[in-house]
Amino acid sequence: RKECKFPFRQGGSIHHHCITISSSRPWCSLTHNFDRDFLWGYCAAVTTRPSVFVHSLRRFTDLCQVNPCQNSGICTLVPHRRSFECSCPESFTGRHCDQRKCYETIHLRYYDIGESWGRIYHRNVERCTCVDGEISCVRVRYTVCSENPCENDGTCRLITATREEVCACRPGYSGPYCSIG
Repeated sequence: RKECKFPFRQGGSIHHHCITISSSRPWCSLTHNFDRDFLWGYCAAVTTRPSVFVHSLRRFTDLCQVNPCQNSGICTLVPHRRSFECSCPESFTGRHCDQRKCYETIHLRYYDIGESWGRIYHRNVERCTCVDGEISCVRVRYTVCSENPCENDGTCRLITATREEVCACRPGYSGPYCSIG
């Protein structure tokens, strides 16, 4: 027999009693941090006196029953590992789909946290990195490209430090190589 641990953290919120989030039956966490541990059980109300409840618990066997995946992620049970996996929407990543990716408007795509890329933005050649869902860019040294991979009359620049080719697109075109029009 396990006991509820109050208060407990779930979905970034602190709860002081059994909850019905993602479930019609009241449940609680078996540790103080459900977001980290995912140990929980149903709260079965057993009346000892009117308006006094003792909660008996049953540990969940289906970890997906209370969806641990955030931001509309889809939970899939992995029984042989006694675990679960989250399938995240394109704009999120992480074990629980709790980390926001970076959307690069010039390339029209999402970049993962920690991922880096080059771009030309307001005529500046930049090297950008996705840091906690925010794009952080620094201006970098560049030279002309030996060949031009940029389509639709785009202008190519070669980032000196990384040897990465980046394109400046003409109005009406976008994407890493100006191929989206």
